[in-house]
Amino acid sequence: MEARFEAFATVSRAFMDTHTGKPTENKVFFARIVVEDGKEAFRRLGVERLPYVARIPPALHVRPTASISIPSDEVMSSAPNVGERAKDIGAFVQERTGLNPGDLSAVGAASRSRFLPLISLVFVGAVCYIGFLLSQAPFMRWPQLYALGAVVVYWFSTSGGMFNIIRNVPMVGYDRQSSQSIVFTRSQGQMGAEGYIMGSLYTLFGLLLATFVWLLPSVKDDSTRRVRGWVVLALMALTLRIVLYNHEWKTYMHSHWYFFE
Repeated sequence: MEARFEAFATVSRAFMDTHTGKPTENKVFFARIVVEDGKEAFRRLGVERLPYVARIPPALHVRPTASISIPSDEVMSSAPNVGERAKDIGAFVQERTGLNPGDLSAVGAASRSRFLPLISLVFVGAVCYIGFLLSQAPFMRWPQLYALGAVVVYWFSTSGGMFNIIRNVPMVGYDRQSSQSIVFTRSQGQMGAEGYIMGSLYTLFGLLLATFVWLLPSVKDDSTRRVRGWVVLALMALTLRIVLYNHEWKTYMHSHWYFFE
């Protein structure tokens, strides 16, 4: 579970433990909406970016199918890391409702197992033992395995994989005008799927170039080598054209072919 979802769940559990059986038990309801399952709700709320944490006041009139206008003071900051800490969400709940969310540290402490250090030690030992066994395996000496690993690392790095993980970037966005999911956004932000698609194109171009330089010379028949060479060049040109088109569309920066000028 992502950090902000865990923080939200922590606050809701703490509030429930604190107010169960009291008159304030049903004063606050916590709800989480997933983009894939609640596109209509996001459209009505006017959500333009994620994450989005807000309070719907009880006096707000909500009409079926109509837009929901939440006052700005009922919405947490739209910073990328909003909602990642339970105490921030708890402070927001207490400020907007006047109710104490409870002891947030107690929830986290109660969920920890006293056997966690022993389990961690066993897990680390098992990983080390398995790693030692793998290091002695014959397939660990295959050059092809390390070549494949290098390609995977290259693809992951050019796709912005660590950025997507650290910043919890959603794979797709939501376009309120077309009411459809979007993969590529223009000039502002980047979806997770967008990075992986472009990283795949970069990797494909590099593999085609390696094929042209290293594998084609090994083809002994001149005619076969020539045909395959033209096919590889055509695929490289097509891949490069797609990359440049997306780059120009997103950044408004045009590429100039100085070699031909």
